[in-house]
Amino acid sequence: MTPRAADATNPAPTRSPATLTENKGQVIELAAIDLSKYLPLDVVDRAATPQTDWNVDPSLLAAVAAGSEASSGGQLRIVFSVFVDPDGTIRKCVIEEPVNLDPLVIRRLEEDLRSTSMLPANRRGSPIGNVRRIEMFVEF
Repeated sequence: MTPRAADATNPAPTRSPATLTENKGQVIELAAIDLSKYLPLDVVDRAATPQTDWNVDPSLLAAVAAGSEASSGGQLRIVFSVFVDPDGTIRKCVIEEPVNLDPLVIRRLEEDLRSTSMLPANRRGSPIGNVRRIEMFVEF
């Protein structure tokens, strides 16, 4: 499996500050995060980026592909948002698509992605919090 990622067409979450998305009917709360500290792509000079690649266990991706309607033609599409602190720590990761995944698989996938080593975003020469909405395609 070869994951490749790109920024989704919508660079930042557009839902209310209290919730980002629903997955299996569960609203994902973001109340513990001050969203104003995470700037979208259009206002940073350099976006937060993985130091190498997104950290995801290939066997987990296989489980996601097997349990998802989002896979077709040997390719799986995963959409997620990450909230990256000025020190490069991913504070929060939220899987937005596919939506019909087991909650345990979602949690494991979010944990894997959060463990990715990131270079922080930069604005006017200083590191800054950044929110990124990523569209990942995994070939299997």
